[in-house]
Order: sequence, then structure tokens, then C-alpha cells
Amino acid sequence: MRLAMAQMAMTDNIDENADRALAYYDQAGEAGADLLFFPEIQFSPFFPPV
Repeated sequence: MRLAMAQMAMTDNIDENADRALAYYDQAGEAGADLLFFPEIQFSPFFPPV
């Protein structure tokens, strides 16, 4: 099994984040990955309260 990991910097635009995630998905598939991991909370930025 071949694994891939995507490291993404989130923006405030959920559609842009989704498009970027799909591009990583395509790229991982072309590289032969069987499973792609994304960061937790990948579609919107998460800023913990201080």
C-alpha cells in the first residue's frame, strides 16, 4: 500500500481549499498512492483562542 500526505495552508475561501484538495488528490493518484491523508480541519482555517 502506498500512502500520501497533503500539507495545506488554509484560506478563508472554502471553495479554493476544496479545489486545492482535489488537485492534491489527483496528484497523489498519479503518483500511485492508495490512500491520501489531509490535515485535520482541511476546508477552513482553524485558529484556537488565545
